[in-house]
Amino acid sequence: MPKAVSISQVPGKPGQVYYPLRIDEVSRPDPKPNELVIKLHAAAINHRDLFIRQHLYPAIAFGTPLLADGCGRVVAIGSAANPSWLNKRVVLNPGTGWNDSPDGPEAQGGYRLMGGTRSNGVGTLQEYCVIDQGEVEEAPPHLSDVECAAIPLAGLTAWRAVMVKCGARNLGPGKNVLITGIGGGVALMALMFVAGTGANAWVTSGNRAKIDKAVDLGAKGGVSYKDKEWVKKLLDLLPEANQRFDAIVDGAGGNIIEMAPKLLKDGGIVSVYGMTTGPKMPFVMQAVLKNIEVKGSTAGNRKEFRDMMQFVHEKRARPVSITYSILWTTMSKSGKPQKRLAITHGPHLPELQHLTWGELLRRHCRRRSSDIALISAHENQVLTYSELNRRSDILAAAFLDAGIQKGDRVAILLDNRSVYVDIFFACAKTGAIITLLNFAYTPTELRHALTLTKAKLLITATRTARYDYTKVLKNLERDLESLETLVHLSDVPAVDISASFSSKSCSYTEFLRRGSKCAVSTEAAVAGTSDSDILNIQFTSGSTGMPKAAALTHSGLLNSAIYIGRNLGITNRDRIIIPVPLFHAFGLCTCFAAGAAAVLPSAYFDAGMALSAVEKYHGTGLYGVTTMWIDMLSHPKFASTKRQSLRFGLISGSALPEGLLVRVGTKFPIPHLNTNWGMTELSSIVTMTTASDPMEKKMRTAGRLLPNFSAKIVEPDTGKCLPWGQRGEIVISGYGLMHSYFGDKDKTAQVLKQHPEDLLPGQAGRDTTGQLRVWMHTGDEGYFDPDGYFVITGRIKDLVIRGGENISPVEVEERLYMHPAIKQAAVFGIPSQRYGEEVAALLELEEGCDRPSDEEIRSWVRQTLARFKAPVKIWWLGDKARGIPAQWPKTSNGKLKKKDIKTLGAQLMKSEKQPLRASL
Repeated sequence: MPKAVSISQVPGKPGQVYYPLRIDEVSRPDPKPNELVIKLHAAAINHRDLFIRQHLYPAIAFGTPLLADGCGRVVAIGSAANPSWLNKRVVLNPGTGWNDSPDGPEAQGGYRLMGGTRSNGVGTLQEYCVIDQGEVEEAPPHLSDVECAAIPLAGLTAWRAVMVKCGARNLGPGKNVLITGIGGGVALMALMFVAGTGANAWVTSGNRAKIDKAVDLGAKGGVSYKDKEWVKKLLDLLPEANQRFDAIVDGAGGNIIEMAPKLLKDGGIVSVYGMTTGPKMPFVMQAVLKNIEVKGSTAGNRKEFRDMMQFVHEKRARPVSITYSILWTTMSKSGKPQKRLAITHGPHLPELQHLTWGELLRRHCRRRSSDIALISAHENQVLTYSELNRRSDILAAAFLDAGIQKGDRVAILLDNRSVYVDIFFACAKTGAIITLLNFAYTPTELRHALTLTKAKLLITATRTARYDYTKVLKNLERDLESLETLVHLSDVPAVDISASFSSKSCSYTEFLRRGSKCAVSTEAAVAGTSDSDILNIQFTSGSTGMPKAAALTHSGLLNSAIYIGRNLGITNRDRIIIPVPLFHAFGLCTCFAAGAAAVLPSAYFDAGMALSAVEKYHGTGLYGVTTMWIDMLSHPKFASTKRQSLRFGLISGSALPEGLLVRVGTKFPIPHLNTNWGMTELSSIVTMTTASDPMEKKMRTAGRLLPNFSAKIVEPDTGKCLPWGQRGEIVISGYGLMHSYFGDKDKTAQVLKQHPEDLLPGQAGRDTTGQLRVWMHTGDEGYFDPDGYFVITGRIKDLVIRGGENISPVEVEERLYMHPAIKQAAVFGIPSQRYGEEVAALLELEEGCDRPSDEEIRSWVRQTLARFKAPVKIWWLGDKARGIPAQWPKTSNGKLKKKDIKTLGAQLMKSEKQPLRASL
């Protein structure tokens, strides 16, 4: 029998009672001629439903199904109903009896909200319901069932307050709309609609975190209403072109009319949909003299519901409170609600920008041509956006003159220098694909990369302070048929290298000279490049085999940079220190997306030079992988370097141990230190904490999804979605997914997959274009905490599997980092005849500390973790007596090479030939 959930009556006074829920078996309804039978897939809860349970709502009904919001599929139709409704997924209008009158229900008392009242016997907290065919709209294909269920009542209330009451003349580009009390469901929906018209949405709240979240979702800014000068501070935020509000959307009441004359333009609108501060709202004569209109607003009519759903469909809008407002109601056969699945979606606002990097640079030139774009400290160079645009134009012309066409690969093998940036934008302007090569690649790896991508042109420094590529370049030039042009720089000016290469090579100076004399215009190339085109190939280091070539698009890289920058609060006034290698482009991208200045402290990472750059250039932001931050903390210059200008920091590259975050946050210190998670194949960072997140979240999680990404936790072997809170493989869908592994369809198919089950009730649904989603299977293990934050437990392949128990190296490393004598730690598995694997650790001693005994380290771990997670074998970096090297094996971008460390551990075990001691 179908199930329905309602309330049971128990004694108690209104406001003091809390009626219990009951699950009843009910008959499946039969439709009348114009009715539809809906099998409900999801429903949402509102404050109204809580008031019903507390007997604070009029005309409540015991035994009537609760809730007014729902989404489901039509499974039966009445004899006079339109047959096209059958099997369609629909969203239910939360009220009945109000057709299209703008003033109110056509009949006195005709409007009846669904759920738990005597006036309407229908509710959505049941498996089946029956409703008139005029009270449903087809569900937008880009939304899941759960997202659709979140919209109706809060959305319809917000729609009427914004779109109907404020009116078209007060909405749209250039208009300012104030939404008070941001954080509630209606206010958040109002933000979605205001932003969707192109108007500037501004907010107030007593909670700074809610204001920050609203900005993440598309608001231009906001202030705390608890501030005595909140009106002045709010007006100070408004643009010069319009220094008053056109409309106020208010759900509080109180003294909003008293404030309105100070805030609104003459003839402005106050649209009031609630009274959370009480039923009285004082009136002032100044509002009359300014011709201010005060309009009351309620939930809307059938026509407004239809208009709202059409807007959601056309704008691909997504309800922003989805993570917090949904009550999952799909029933299992036992009648109990099913467990919530581990599926989450980032905000849909701000909307994606459809722009190429070449167009972005041109835009910066129009708006901030004289602003500094790049400082290369070691080259003593400073470039403005105008100069960067001119230099990249010349290089782009040289590319076109050399026969480079859209889609051709231009490879770059360089250390960090200003030319790197010129090449990036020149490729963006011509539609060429910039292929970034790791400067530490071996000849075999270089040959593999250039052969795989069929690079047509290579730009490189034949000799640098650290590498001499002369021999390998001569061989590659000779052997690679696809390589038509070799452009070389030399960091040793006294050496003439022109005779070392064939006629298809030339110096960078000569190549630029050709470009400056070339009559070819780059305008057509820029116009012919789309944001969906591949811009960049970045190589990822695989655990086995040669590096894979991740092909990334203009859109993926640009929107990722925009969202990261917004999360960090980056503006054109920031100067960001970038010591990370430029063959990972995210550092530059976040700077240039915001129009900020990028500072390159050195050609290769140097902790001292990075610290000096912070002081000399008053850096406001600092990027680095985990090991770089450790090296800067322990550098002799650290204590004497002035670091007060730093506002934010970004630690990337690997899972961040809690102890290291505490050390960086307290010793630097940096006010806003953001933890994050992402990968090259996803165009960079996918999850981040925010400045307003509690320190506990920053220490224990990688934050929540950035806008326009979706995520699931699945079983690694089957791809089946797991319950919320359970560990599994993280899979990601959204704009940032790589186009492919370039030239490798098989590897691409192994990680980019569609899940047909997404279309089932309660699953992820379609993407924003209405298509079946594509998911990146990341190989990372993690889970979602109750608040939707990502907890990353490590690479699946790095797990230590001890006697069937999966042990995350990250959690053991986090504990080790908290020990005062440990500077750096790497935890890995070593072979064990008894358990298959056991936990081992390679540790680095903090300077000035005595080395703890192995047993002391184990005891330290066991204070907070299970006994079997303590390392049974412990080695110390630089222990010559045991044959342990003095330096960590690292990649060229500073990450620890876990594979090499694990191999070292196995070798040490073999050479020492000691039986493993039991850890239990």
